[in-house]
Amino acid sequence: MTELPLNVNTHMEHVYYNDRIEKIPVQLTPLLLKCKQPTLFVYINMKSFNQIEIIANKLLDEHAYIKQIVFDHSADPIHDKLLLSQLNTWATNKSICSFLLTSKFQTSTYSALTEIVYPGWLFAFKNQKLPDLTQDNKKYRYSCLNRNPSWHRLLFYTLLKKHNQLSNTIYTFYAKDPYNNNLITYGNKKDFGEYREESMNNTQDFPISWTEHDTQGTNDHSILHDAYTDAECNIVTESTVDVEFTSEKVWKPIASGQCFHVVGSAGTNAWLRSFGLETFDNVYDSTNATITRLEQLVNQLDGTSMWTAENLGKIKHNYHLFHSGEIEKTILDSINTLAQ
Repeated sequence: MTELPLNVNTHMEHVYYNDRIEKIPVQLTPLLLKCKQPTLFVYINMKSFNQIEIIANKLLDEHAYIKQIVFDHSADPIHDKLLLSQLNTWATNKSICSFLLTSKFQTSTYSALTEIVYPGWLFAFKNQKLPDLTQDNKKYRYSCLNRNPSWHRLLFYTLLKKHNQLSNTIYTFYAKDPYNNNLITYGNKKDFGEYREESMNNTQDFPISWTEHDTQGTNDHSILHDAYTDAECNIVTESTVDVEFTSEKVWKPIASGQCFHVVGSAGTNAWLRSFGLETFDNVYDSTNATITRLEQLVNQLDGTSMWTAENLGKIKHNYHLFHSGEIEKTILDSINTLAQ
């Protein structure tokens, strides 16, 4: 069999594989504790099925006592539409109980593969010291931080600029791909609709830093930035707007005590409400057409203060619910099959 550079970590009888880090990430600790039989965890973000198959087969051969396997794809969107059916076929052929951790809101039913909605970023993000709730007046209406440039983030910037909302916004936008430092090209004209030419002209505005201390292109999983302390509302520009996905970004304003809007896939706010959280959207969350959804969102940003009594009540509710641990408990209580 082909030799692979495998980073393998064992915990009790469980085996964890990740080619990026050697230690077991904190967000998987709750799942390790729920597993009552030997389990293989495989990190599969940004991997093709062929790569996953080689890794999984090798590890199962080396650890023959394993009874079930958990594929972790919770840190990135799933763009490969064939991946889940391929994993199900593989699990069927191997006759092994298999699970997929995903950040999708809705799951599908397969014969041998069970999808588990698992926002791992929530567990990782809460493993740090978070601020106390304060509802003092803020200096800015909005904040919006953008590390990895993408078409929907450029489109959203164009809409903000068109509506004259940037002067009241803590805003950052990196001009290059943070993974290889290459300039971004936006090739699909259809994505931008009527805003294509305007969006392309706006690329000359980048990069945009908030202060000289901002490090462009780096991942910041904390909430120490002015975007979370000095703005009434944080606008979350998620990694994608056409595939269900949430990252740590969506939890930051909730933990910070802010209003929030989500430039993400349709239904994101509805998913957050399913945990008992309050949202601040009006219409846009249920709009499937991406450009229309972003237009509706920007139309809500009229520059007036969001620091109303109603919104302050929502913020307080969200903050205490987030810090209570009830959301994580709801997620973990729904995962019973791993313990069998």
